Amino acid sequence: MCAVEQENKEIMDMLIASGADINYQCSGGWTALNQAVNLSIDGTIQTGGSPGEEPVDILEYLIDRGANIHVTDLRGKSPIDVATSYKSDKIIQFPEEYRPLHQD
Repeated sequence: MCAVEQENKEIMDMLIASGADINYQCSGGWTALNQAVNLSIDGTIQTGGSPGEEPVDILEYLIDRGANIHVTDLRGKSPIDVATSYKSDKIIQFPEEYRPLHQD
């Protein structure tokens, strides 16, 4: 979660290579992908960005390495539900439009 928050792919690579579970759920049930979605949207809002400017590179990175977009937290909310609560059309539509590296 800290590596995601800092957008540090080098540390994420090291953790994944060491066997870290990319779909690990913290005490509230959030995964790294939940955290990345929240940070993408909230960071855009806090820096005065506009809807549609949310960065998706960390989302792509995590999904390419096996992050499950459908995992729900303890309240039954998936990463897309987080995006829906913010009304972020870009992130809501992202899973349908993105083709992970491991797919044809």
